[in-house]
Amino acid sequence: MERRKGCEFEAMCNPTGQALLLNKAETDLNLIFGLCVGHDSFFVKYSNAPVTVAAAKDRVLGHNPMAAVYLAQSYYKSRMFPEKNVDNIQKTV
Repeated sequence: MERRKGCEFEAMCNPTGQALLLNKAETDLNLIFGLCVGHDSFFVKYSNAPVTVAAAKDRVLGHNPMAAVYLAQSYYKSRMFPEKNVDNIQKTV
């Protein structure tokens, strides 16, 4: 952890430490959710188990790669899958 603003602490990303922790737990498969590009490379390098990326971090979602999944049935539903206007369908038939 890094000391910031006097006595506050902020957690830091430690992909190597995460991989070593999972090695100690003898996992069979490791999934990466939202590690930065570069950090995911370190994780893959130090992981004994096979690794796959389930969700990559991106800037579009404010570095919260699962936001689209969490909001798929609400906020993003109308943007990703706009409902067809019934009036327009009836006029074209």
